Amino acid sequence: MWIRYCSALLLLSCAFGWARADDASDRAERMIRAGDQDKNGKFEWKEAFERWNNARQSMQVADGDEALEEKVRAAFPELIEALDFLAADTNDDLVLTRKELLESFKIEAAGKELKATRKDLEVFYAEVVNESWPAICKIVDTNADGALSRAELDDNYPTKVNDDCFKAADKNKSASLDKTEYAAFKVEEHERGLFVEFDERGGSVGGAGGTGAQAGEDGPEKEKDKKAEAKKGDAEKKTEVKERKSSRIKVGTTWLMRYRIEYKSDDGSGDDKWRYQLCTITAIATKSDETTVDWKHATANEKGEAIDQPSGGGSRVLYTGKNAKYLPPSKDLVTVTVTAGTFDCEVREIKDYPMPGKAGEGKKCVAKYYTAYVDGFPLIVKMECEGVVMNELLEFKE
Repeated sequence: MWIRYCSALLLLSCAFGWARADDASDRAERMIRAGDQDKNGKFEWKEAFERWNNARQSMQVADGDEALEEKVRAAFPELIEALDFLAADTNDDLVLTRKELLESFKIEAAGKELKATRKDLEVFYAEVVNESWPAICKIVDTNADGALSRAELDDNYPTKVNDDCFKAADKNKSASLDKTEYAAFKVEEHERGLFVEFDERGGSVGGAGGTGAQAGEDGPEKEKDKKAEAKKGDAEKKTEVKERKSSRIKVGTTWLMRYRIEYKSDDGSGDDKWRYQLCTITAIATKSDETTVDWKHATANEKGEAIDQPSGGGSRVLYTGKNAKYLPPSKDLVTVTVTAGTFDCEVREIKDYPMPGKAGEGKKCVAKYYTAYVDGFPLIVKMECEGVVMNELLEFKE
């Protein structure tokens, strides 16, 4: 949600009634320069989407770490959301000009929203689905035929599949959606007020325009699902409680991380400097077969002792119960050894990560994140940039 809020804020900041025209013009120029990644003098759609998507993925990884979130914001100045780019591109040539940006600022200044057309939505979701298709198929396409059947979606989609959306997208009436049809399905959802994010990290439902069942909340059409869940029986529930009690993830579990804030120059000058953070699980709540874990974090010293009061925290839904399907296949995991021990991890790459500290000032790299799933809890074990460790798990205490 940060991406949507931030990009809207960037646009609005340019458009207040009291802002001078030259201020808006300067801001438009800065946005174009920031977006023009290949420096050809044009702010093009592919550049806008890649930059927005990198920022979105980076913020997902940084979720709950205030310092890391701030680094992500600093790494993507003058960011515009991909769909806002298309809405502002009024001549549909997939190049956003200074004039078009200024017109979009005027619309925002008048208290109105940029309206994405059907064509804008088609371009946007074609790009989104193309980028996330392999991850979606890994979760949904259980028979590996390259298409998502209605039955597969019913079993794995984050919310009840909308019949009208599916029928409108299934052009060949095959009862399944290929990549192009799935992009059309997302457009149909959007136009009906359904906003479903779905990729290898799982799914969420909500957003403006959705009410009740539209926004993924419980509605009459979900009563059947509720009754089916209720039939699991007491024996299964008792087993789940037993597993929960024996879990390594429980109230009081702690882990200590260190984050590099400076590192030595290539010539060996300077020092490696780290920030330490102690995290403690404060609550675990289970509703039906979905478990949510809350934690707090505090600045710590090298010994893992908190040196101030908790100043932040986070919350995650465990990849257990109905969410266990989001766990990556074991064949895709790599074994990683850090100070805290050895873990089987999923590896994800994020482009344009800002290198910290004096020696890395201004540099960007491809960051590799290593995530272990401890009893379904996604725990970042290590992050590297060009072979240099940027953060690391030092200790994990049950």
